[in-house]
Amino acid sequence: MRGPFLGTLPKAATTRRFETTSKHYSSISYNPLTKVLTARVMPTTVHDCHQEWLSNELLDMVMAGFLTVAERKKLKLRVGTSMMHLFSFYFTFLSFLKFYLIDILLLAFTGFAAPYTSAVKEPDTCILPDALPLPTVAVESGWSESWPRLEADKDLWLVGGTAVELVLLIRWTKISNGRVKGNLHVHGRDLAGNVVLLQTEVCDCYI
Repeated sequence: MRGPFLGTLPKAATTRRFETTSKHYSSISYNPLTKVLTARVMPTTVHDCHQEWLSNELLDMVMAGFLTVAERKKLKLRVGTSMMHLFSFYFTFLSFLKFYLIDILLLAFTGFAAPYTSAVKEPDTCILPDALPLPTVAVESGWSESWPRLEADKDLWLVGGTAVELVLLIRWTKISNGRVKGNLHVHGRDLAGNVVLLQTEVCDCYI
C-alpha cells in the first residue's frame, strides 16, 4: 500500500482488511522514502528457512573458534515479528491516514538516519549485538515478484541504518516439480560508504 492512496480507502473496507490481516499478523514495516506500508502475513517455510541456516552458521563460528561462547551470547538472533494486537495495529493504520507515524511497535526498529528518519522496519531475520539500537546484519527474504521491495529494504538498512554492516537479500523463484531456486545477494558498503553488492550465491532445493 502506498502512502498517497491510504486516504482513499473506505473506512469499512479498511476495517475489514486490517481485522483479517491482524489474525495472522507477522510483521509490519514503513518506508518513508517510497511511502510504502508493508504488512506481511503467513510467511511460508521457504520464506523462513534462512533462520535455521543463520543459527547453524553462528554455531559453526563458535566451533571453528571464530567466535567465543561469550561473544556468541552477545549476538541476538531475532525474527521480525511483533506482539501487536488488533487495537494497536488499527491505531497505527489510523495514524498513517493522518500522515503521522506513532511508534507503538514493540519489536520494530526505528531511529534511522535521513532520509529514513520516520521509518519503521522489522527484518525477516537479523543479528542484533547487545547495546546496539540497530542490527549489524539484516536478512530480507521474498519471492521474485517482491524483488523491488527487497531492494528498497536494502537501501533503508544500509543508508538509514548506521550500525548495519551487511544486508542479505534472498529471492526465491519457483522452478518445477516442487523445486525452488534461491538467489542470495549480500550487500554492504565500500570504503567511501557507498552501498555495494559484495557477493552472490545461487542454490535450488525441494519444498
